[in-house]
Amino acid sequence: MADRDSESPGDGDPTMPGGAGPSRRGLDAVALGPSAGMWYTWWAGDRLPRLAPPPRLEVLRLPDAAHVAEFTDWHLKDAQAYVRAGNAFYVAYLGGIAVAYGSSAAKRIAIGELDLVRPLPPRNRYLWGFVTESPWRGHGIYPRLLRAIVAAERRDAERFWIGHESANLTSGRGILKAGFTPVGELFFLPTGGLGLVAIAPGARAEAGAAILGARVLASG
Repeated sequence: MADRDSESPGDGDPTMPGGAGPSRRGLDAVALGPSAGMWYTWWAGDRLPRLAPPPRLEVLRLPDAAHVAEFTDWHLKDAQAYVRAGNAFYVAYLGGIAVAYGSSAAKRIAIGELDLVRPLPPRNRYLWGFVTESPWRGHGIYPRLLRAIVAAERRDAERFWIGHESANLTSGRGILKAGFTPVGELFFLPTGGLGLVAIAPGARAEAGAAILGARVLASG
């Protein structure tokens, strides 16, 4: 779930709702374990904030497993398995230099930190594995890469999902800046499984929890 992206917030960048995440008010009766990260979504029809791209920024989807293997130095069989699993690999180029990359999953959501593998419903996408190369962090590349992926896939997908570790507030700012809506904070439950402390209980919380097989916990 964690993205190695350390975008520094600029003036006017969004902040996390309520500071670090959803309130725990009203959850006294629910035992929570450690935080498992923040969860966000973008649905068709949501507003997309205007973002002027940096000069010469181009985002490309690598066309096949051979190109993925060449870019990542993976073995070809690993790249082929990645593509067969329904993943698409995107690279952001600035002046011809690869500065960031990430993946969009169409068939299943797999989060190693949560020991979680689940099928994705039709017309849903899970965005994962983002990296901005260190010399290019703080230049607004990450939110623009996310926006480019949404633009490329929104004809075939209606809902996009993405998360990050709770402590990684810089990734959270980039996700918010791209136009995603916070769904809530995930927690490991002492009884097993995941709980989603919803920021705004409702359809998005229910759908976001269902994607992960989590239990919705209203924040009160």
